[in-house]
Amino acid sequence: MSVLYKAPLEIDHNTIKAFDMVEAIERNNVDIQTECTPKVIWVIGTLEQVTGFFRDLDGPAQSFPIDEFKEWVQDYQLV
Repeated sequence: MSVLYKAPLEIDHNTIKAFDMVEAIERNNVDIQTECTPKVIWVIGTLEQVTGFFRDLDGPAQSFPIDEFKEWVQDYQLV
């Protein structure tokens, strides 16, 4: 069984478009969980799925810091 991660994403409506987010969710097959805080959602999936989701939101014009992201997301591994 694959290891799952539950990583937080702070929503900034000025930089993240709803269409881009929906497309990234579908493309990477991640689950989304919302809680009481409307500006934060949780992105749940394998390391590859979560990484792909955040990379897609980062956009094609920027270089995604993959090594730093993989180190950061380790704190959000589900047990």
